[in-house]
Amino acid sequence: MRYVDEYRDPARALEYSAAIRRCVTRPWSVMEVCGGQTHAIARFGIEDLLPAEVTLLHGPGCPVCVTPIERIDQAIAIAARPGSSSARTATCCGCPDRRAICCGCGRAAATCGW
Repeated sequence: MRYVDEYRDPARALEYSAAIRRCVTRPWSVMEVCGGQTHAIARFGIEDLLPAEVTLLHGPGCPVCVTPIERIDQAIAIAARPGSSSARTATCCGCPDRRAICCGCGRAAATCGW
């Protein structure tokens, strides 16, 4: 994956933490919406780097994270019907479709590029 090293640089993380501390002039509440964000915050101790004035609110989860796989499979089947239209977020291409078909486009998720 590109740019992974840039996001795992401890020195840079401390720089960002210091920049946030300088910006905080009153209490902040920040909601992370995606379960992946929540896990990363916990896993890498990001909350411990934030000033006490910053409160993290754990949101409802993005549709991909909180939707049962059966519903995703149903949506893909409906989108694959001739003449149907569908709208979806780009994160849907990361869904674990058991048939490995990307969101009804008919191509494997790894090759979709959507």
